Amino acid sequence: MSTSGYKRPMACLIVMAAASARADVVEIVASQDATLCEDAAGALADGGGPGLFAGYTLRNSSRFRRALLKFDLDAVPADAVILDVRLSLYVSRAISDNNPVTVHATTRQWSEGPTGAEGGGGGGGPAAPGDATWSHANRPSVAWSSPGGDFVARPVASALVGYDGPVVWTSTADFVSLVRGWQENPSSNHGLLLKGDETSNGSAKRFDSREGSVPSRRPTLIVSFAPCPADFNRDGGVDGADVAGFFERWEQGDARSDVNLDGGVDGSDVERFFLVWEAGGC
Repeated sequence: MSTSGYKRPMACLIVMAAASARADVVEIVASQDATLCEDAAGALADGGGPGLFAGYTLRNSSRFRRALLKFDLDAVPADAVILDVRLSLYVSRAISDNNPVTVHATTRQWSEGPTGAEGGGGGGGPAAPGDATWSHANRPSVAWSSPGGDFVARPVASALVGYDGPVVWTSTADFVSLVRGWQENPSSNHGLLLKGDETSNGSAKRFDSREGSVPSRRPTLIVSFAPCPADFNRDGGVDGADVAGFFERWEQGDARSDVNLDGGVDGSDVERFFLVWEAGGC
């Protein structure tokens, strides 16, 4: 009997309910971060300091600041399905309230560098080899295509940032798609760029960096994911041992057998299961 047209009654089941029931969450602290300090010569850097800056400073020169962040996804299984992505930072200094800060995909690999700003402020310090600067992704050998960093203009997330305290950029379809791309192709993971309000003088925000003294305030990517839905015994692969588990739950209309995560249990899940089974994993 063909199963493709048969749908079990699942009136009370929705996609998020099915996904959240089997989601795991990891909190990933940044592996690299740095501030780009506007300077045509690329002579300023701040990759080793306790703060990250984004926005428009009160300085007459070197006005703009943009923050770079990178997160490694080693804690997310390669065959997991990423469901939700959030970015959490802590604002430790600001002189204006409710300024927009957008999150963008960075399109070139960059280096953090050793330089820290004197006094932890936003002025930067004399750039050294290996620093990311306004002109360089990796000083002095690798330049940005455009001063101020190479990034996708369309943001993946946005938030209004106030004077102090934690701020979270909530999950969007674009943010999830970006991080799924990093998962599938780790070499494409060039991290994120934070761009503040660059039209209002004094809008710059200082966030605690990964070098900050309070661990709970360090930049964190919060990733929710479901283990490979077809790996019923969670041994890292999909093989004959998973077939019995799938069909036992599928016959009962169990949400766990919704392997295509569409919110229902029907013949399309059988088709999806065997596609994954033949491939040996998600």
